[in-house]
Amino acid sequence: MKPGSIDLLKSGVKVGGRLMLGAAVADDAYDVASAPSDQKVSTATRDAAGLAGGLAGAAYGAETGASIGFAFGPVGSAVGGVVGGITGGIIGSGVGESIADGIKDLF
Repeated sequence: MKPGSIDLLKSGVKVGGRLMLGAAVADDAYDVASAPSDQKVSTATRDAAGLAGGLAGAAYGAETGASIGFAFGPVGSAVGGVVGGITGGIIGSGVGESIADGIKDLF
């Protein structure tokens, strides 16, 4: 893989990540807006915790995946970063939502 194509891949991943973040925020806003009036606060809290967990998980997963993929060269690092980021984001989102649900149950 040529050095220029690595820069192009990095730019594509960065743009894709921003688009996914925008889609997640829009989905959460719709989720809160369509929730029954007595559940709007708990829905917003759960969605915000899921978004925060997803962001943290994606960052950690991308770093870990890229580190593991590094053993297979630049392409392996790029693929590992993308796969790790997606996986970490999904897991982190679920963990964040679970934590918000657990805290809500305490009150």
